[in-house]
Amino acid sequence: MKKIFISALILLTGVAAFAGDAWNNHVGFGFRIPTGMSVYEYNGNTDWNLKMPLQIGIDFSYTGVHMKTGLSVRGFMDYNLSTSNIDRINPNNNEKVIGFNFDGALGVGWAPIRNDYLLIGFYGIAGIDCTILPDLYVERHEKTENNKLSDSTKTVQNYAYTAFFAGGNATAIWTPTGNSFSIFGSATVGYSLPGVCEISNKIKTKNSKDKSDKDYYSDEYYTTGALKVIPAVGVSWKF
Repeated sequence: MKKIFISALILLTGVAAFAGDAWNNHVGFGFRIPTGMSVYEYNGNTDWNLKMPLQIGIDFSYTGVHMKTGLSVRGFMDYNLSTSNIDRINPNNNEKVIGFNFDGALGVGWAPIRNDYLLIGFYGIAGIDCTILPDLYVERHEKTENNKLSDSTKTVQNYAYTAFFAGGNATAIWTPTGNSFSIFGSATVGYSLPGVCEISNKIKTKNSKDKSDKDYYSDEYYTTGALKVIPAVGVSWKF
């Protein structure tokens, strides 16, 4: 995926470099409007459902347009907080895990409306979506044969969901004075392809001799595809 993004960035940079004065650039910073998504286990067992009902954060974006032909490119990166339906592994704690989400995409399209004051473009876009849900540990004590409490066992779980997505994007950029300062709105609607959710576990048992034994293992669950909606608003700088 890194090679694809690097190649795409080189291509977009090359287009901008050879476009001359006819090429306009817009660098934006904004607010990721809250949205969410939900995926199921891929093997047909729909009892396991990973919900991320609220993803909210900040948006960094770039839009370039050739003012003569209308050829336009679009890229964005979002860094978000993400809620989930995953309970902490302590059965007495009903608090849901809050994690981190990243989504980024690149696209190429056409801007039918383009002048000093208004840009409206439509793009085919593809990217990656990642969500990490770190969990807290649960400490368990089990009774021995002498009815005494044994040493504690701690388990730590971390969830990591990753998938590629593809779809369409519409972006509007309004420059009130026709010079530099602009306001933008963007909406991406795509389909997250079947991905994977990896659950890593670390178990630490401390015995009576004050020695530590550690056990690491992980499970992978392949997920179904899902609708992905990414809206953002903010300000940008035209040059």
